[in-house]
Amino acid sequence: MTDDDARALSRAIGLGDTEAFARLYRAWYAPLLMLIRRSCGRDDAFAHDVLHDAMLDVIRAMPELPHAGALDAWLRRAVLHRALDHLRRERRRFDRERGRDLPGGDPRADGIERQEAVQRMLDGIDQESRGLLMLRFGHGRALDRIARSIGLSGSAVDGRIRRAVAALRSGTPTEGHPDA
Repeated sequence: MTDDDARALSRAIGLGDTEAFARLYRAWYAPLLMLIRRSCGRDDAFAHDVLHDAMLDVIRAMPELPHAGALDAWLRRAVLHRALDHLRRERRRFDRERGRDLPGGDPRADGIERQEAVQRMLDGIDQESRGLLMLRFGHGRALDRIARSIGLSGSAVDGRIRRAVAALRSGTPTEGHPDA
């Protein structure tokens, strides 16, 4: 495929030309299917599902590409991203199913246990640090907004939050912190 052909084909697909998409599909089906099989080490059914979803992405989002190399790279990237999505989805399903099959593996109970563990960790840090963590992560506030509300610099707030997170990770209690 020449650079001009690739540019014209990608432009036509982006504009909704079904015949252009059919040409691309026929030309790229086998190489992309092989890429999926080789990359994921999975069966034909998996590879076909991935390729089907990737081709739907091509229909929806094909940009005009400047040359054949760009078309090749874009298609391969689209297929590999879709394959990764499928693998992640399978992993999440496996984890959910495994959790339900274990004795006492009720996912809601696991969530409650995690909440209780987080609460125990938060109980180990001082009130100021808990408040900063809640503002930053619980309410999604920006560092500069938190800093303005408590009269500190953004770097001081950032330092305190980093120390609080480090204390949570290490399990060491915090007492008041000097400014960063």
